[in-house]
Amino acid sequence: MAEYIYDRVPYVTQSYPNAHPRNLAAIATLYGLNPTAVDHCRVLVLGCAHGGNLFPVATLYPDSQFIGIDNSERQIETAQSTADTLGLSNTELHCMDILDIDERMGQFDYVIAHGIYSWVPSHVRDKVFQICKTRLTPNGIAYLSYNALPGGHFNGIVRDIMLYRFNDYEDPEEGVNQAIAYLEKITGIIPTQGNAYMFLLKLIQQTQVSSKDHAYVLHDYLERDNDAFYFHEIVKKGQALGLQYLGDATFIGREFASQSPETSREIMPITRDLIDFEQHIDFLINRVFRCSLFCHEGLSIRPKIPENNPARPLYFSSMAQIVTPPNGQQSTGISSFKNSFGSVMTDQNPLFQGAMKHLIAIYPEAVTFNQLLDTLLPAFKLQQSENNQALEQDIALLYEILLQARSSSLINITIDKPPVVTVSHAYSSEHKLVAAPFARVQAQSGNIVVSAWNENVGLTEFDCHLLRLLDGTRKIRELKKEMLSRHENGSLKIPIENTASIQSHEYVKIIKKMVDSRLEFFAKSGLLLTK
Repeated sequence: MAEYIYDRVPYVTQSYPNAHPRNLAAIATLYGLNPTAVDHCRVLVLGCAHGGNLFPVATLYPDSQFIGIDNSERQIETAQSTADTLGLSNTELHCMDILDIDERMGQFDYVIAHGIYSWVPSHVRDKVFQICKTRLTPNGIAYLSYNALPGGHFNGIVRDIMLYRFNDYEDPEEGVNQAIAYLEKITGIIPTQGNAYMFLLKLIQQTQVSSKDHAYVLHDYLERDNDAFYFHEIVKKGQALGLQYLGDATFIGREFASQSPETSREIMPITRDLIDFEQHIDFLINRVFRCSLFCHEGLSIRPKIPENNPARPLYFSSMAQIVTPPNGQQSTGISSFKNSFGSVMTDQNPLFQGAMKHLIAIYPEAVTFNQLLDTLLPAFKLQQSENNQALEQDIALLYEILLQARSSSLINITIDKPPVVTVSHAYSSEHKLVAAPFARVQAQSGNIVVSAWNENVGLTEFDCHLLRLLDGTRKIRELKKEMLSRHENGSLKIPIENTASIQSHEYVKIIKKMVDSRLEFFAKSGLLLTK
């Protein structure tokens, strides 16, 4: 079954912002390295599947070269069709075994192996690390994701329960359906109240299995090979080949790995070094997944991120949300901020409060740290003393808190920013709007598309029709006319209730209003480009 399973049931095409070269380059820069500019680089993507993690990058960097490798003929055929539709001349796709990669491929500034390492046999895992060592340029960065321990132990129990039924079926699609149903039955037999074991089983069943696409469950839980590793084991594996650990792509690492400064102070006395420190963090938070970055040994990595912006400018952005106090609860004036996963961070620092609110307001735009200060400091100075030393300390503290906010997935710190259109620019009457090319292709067959920030964005049917029209040939009034025409010929249904009571002439006003609203949504989501 394993030999053809990706052809039989392709993996769900997804985008992973943390694997984007602009994120890898930013982390390398923060730790004192000089990574290759992402707009003129070579990128190797192992296990590229349909290209969901490759095409959003390739379309924005025409002067860079991208090579995608996958062992599934069906997935490569789909990816090649997409590449042809996009007209990409900077992308190569190969249906081949990872074991066959050699010096003929050349060297790469970024090697990305997402969703590979834990799901292949040991000799293929060895080859992945060898590729990271031999195919990286001197300043290259390798990204390696894997199931992590100790959290992987409990996921392994869930896997074993589902395999108990899955292995009864020859057809993988029928097998995964039955396995999911079996897990749901098992976790519903004993109440979870007062039972920590059943509570955790039920939590994983609800959040990581039943709520996911069946193809995801099949490949992430039910593949023949599915192993988890302790962080220190992965680091030692890289060291044995001449690679050194750089940091975590999700930015949860080093001094920002702990949940609080108090936790860090408690851990430090019992740890030997930074690697040991991070391993202890994994023990404490039950880490289930990691995205580790490696570079060549011999490169000088800063032991600590400096308390000010590195010489090479980095960009700060945030798609977080401001948490609204519950009904009846009076606002304290101190806002909390929530990331896309639902986690909340609160810090009373006034500069941080202002920084977060500004970044949220201007998203999808991004600014450098100095540009952020130019916005914040005039008002801040009016409320504070003119003591320059104290101000420098305040600025250093803000930078540190922003780094902590990055480790909490509240902000992004990147080496560059995409050419996105802001909400105000989107409403220029003479402007012909352009949506991200790959997003337009995705909107032809599904309702999940990838933004210029490499974020997955959910769309309605109305959105998909409108987004496909944003090829740079139509002004806003022409978009409204086309959407009205599609409604009139029956190819587009308007998602409103009680349509029987609406007169035909009223649809003109409704559709025009909806187009305005959805264009604003597209702009705010980072789907509109300036070129």
